[in-house]
Amino acid sequence: MNLRNGLKMLGAAGIVLCVILLVTPVTYSGEDDNGPYENNCGSVVAAANSWDECDVERNGRLTLSLIVGGIGVCFFYGAYLAGKTQKDTKEPSDP
Repeated sequence: MNLRNGLKMLGAAGIVLCVILLVTPVTYSGEDDNGPYENNCGSVVAAANSWDECDVERNGRLTLSLIVGGIGVCFFYGAYLAGKTQKDTKEPSDP
């Protein structure tokens, strides 16, 4: 496998992971007088609750997904540059 295809695969994996992080539900774990509890906060795209605790959890998930997606886009750009470099370094055929 050449460099360009490897970078394309990593870019696609980054974008897919970004989408998965955006749509999977976020949970908030806490503890009160009755003991530990877990609340479903919904996903980043479709929020289920508007509690402050859920906002913190969703913002963390949003930040993580944006970083992963940005890295995926960088891999795609690297694949573009690798392909462009391969085309530029080929010797022209003699007529």
